[in-house]
Amino acid sequence: MCLAAELGEIENHIDYYFKNYPKYDIEVGLYILLDGISYYGTEKDWLWVYSYGVKKLKIDPREEFEEKYKELTEKILKS
Repeated sequence: MCLAAELGEIENHIDYYFKNYPKYDIEVGLYILLDGISYYGTEKDWLWVYSYGVKKLKIDPREEFEEKYKELTEKILKS
C-alpha cells in the first residue's frame, strides 16, 4: 500500500476495493481494510483510508476507530 501511495495510485486501489465489495456491507469492508492496514501498512495509510471511508463513502465510523484516528493524527503531528 505504501508503494501505491508513493506512486499516486492508492486511490485507484481503494476505489477498486470498494467497487467490488458488497454495497450492503460497505462499513464492514472499511473495517476489514483498516484492520489489514494495521498489520501490513503504515500509520499514514491507515489515516488516509479512514478519511476516504468517512469523507468519500460517508461511513459513520465506530467509536474505537474515531479514537484510533485521533491518536494516530496526534502522533504524526508530534513527529
